[in-house]
Amino acid sequence: MDISSLAAAAGTFPDLASAAAYCERHQIPFSWLYKSRKGIRLRKPEPKKKKKKPAPTGQAGFDFGRAAEARAYAGKQAAKLERLKSRAAKKQAEAAALFERSRAATQHIPMGQPILVGHHSEKKHRGAIKRSDAAMRKHIKATKEADRLAARARAVEASTAVSSDDPEAVKQIKQKIADLEKSNARNKQINAAMRAAKREAKKTGRDELDIATEKLAAIGVGASLVAAIMEPDFAGRMGVPSYRLKNTSAEIRRLKKRLEQIANTEQQEGREQTIGGVHVIQEDNRVRIHFPGKPDEATRAKLKGEGFRWARSEGAWQRHASERAWWLAEQIARAYES
Repeated sequence: MDISSLAAAAGTFPDLASAAAYCERHQIPFSWLYKSRKGIRLRKPEPKKKKKKPAPTGQAGFDFGRAAEARAYAGKQAAKLERLKSRAAKKQAEAAALFERSRAATQHIPMGQPILVGHHSEKKHRGAIKRSDAAMRKHIKATKEADRLAARARAVEASTAVSSDDPEAVKQIKQKIADLEKSNARNKQINAAMRAAKREAKKTGRDELDIATEKLAAIGVGASLVAAIMEPDFAGRMGVPSYRLKNTSAEIRRLKKRLEQIANTEQQEGREQTIGGVHVIQEDNRVRIHFPGKPDEATRAKLKGEGFRWARSEGAWQRHASERAWWLAEQIARAYES
């Protein structure tokens, strides 16, 4: 057994003397000792992280580091898509095999053949039906899982959502905000033209639709769009509905708030805290909790209930970074050490 395993298996010591004796017996460095609320424990110190050097920039200010991160993210998304498609195909093949097994289980029984109660074939007949039913139920379950995975793959492929993990997230959100603001300004301009046409029609006696068509064409609205704008809705209203303007404004406010959240998360990147034997750190847009060993069932249930998932590659429980995620991590760590 190596030193790390011996340290993990040591548990809690009642006093410093027994802990020191254990370290001396197994040749474990005394620097691994630390004091927790439960007593003296052993833990291998975390290696010091090297400070990241600023990414080099090109002659025109091109950020090579950012470009590398963008390529890595694109590769990660492509791998995720390929993984989902592969899993869906595997489940579909499994479902097809189960269907064939269900069919083969009763293939030797003639169509419509009843169970001959008391006959020597009764037991085999009932067994064949039972095996066929079990295989069919598994087939249905596998088919549903294959459909679910295929739907996830299609969603990833067709998604236009901006992930906070994307290095270009801020740029993309700013572009969305600019497009929405431009669209809102255009829609307000259209409604202003419609109101002006109504006022002019009352003054001059001309047809309101003719005046509105002229004014919309003057601000560059195409003929096909003019026809749609001039089409009255169920309440007889023309132009861009007010609810659309309100919804667009609400989406702009939401995106601006999200920009603030991303900026705040980036500022908090790298913060860490040790509570007893539990290490909490924020990195890679995740809040991660490193326990000294496998947490008990109640702690695991709490972690899952609060959105944390076990990441084998990191050896930690993690969820997307946010102020709430950090607060929850602290609370879980304190509850574990109490």
